Amino acid sequence: MHSIWQDIRIAFRMLAKAPGINIAAIFAFGLGIASVTALQKLFGENLGVARLTPFVHPAAVKVVATKREWS
Repeated sequence: MHSIWQDIRIAFRMLAKAPGINIAAIFAFGLGIASVTALQKLFGENLGVARLTPFVHPAAVKVVATKREWS
């Protein structure tokens, strides 16, 4: 647990040393979120994945490999 807090402190120190990069990253994320939101409002629909592939349970998969292929 001590190393996690130490890593967090070092991360904040590094962020404080380069404020320009942080501002640019926050601006880029904000611009991306705003553009997606504007497109959703403009087209009136969700721009996510239209059709998701259903989850396939591993037990439902038929194994076709022979013993020779595994060795």
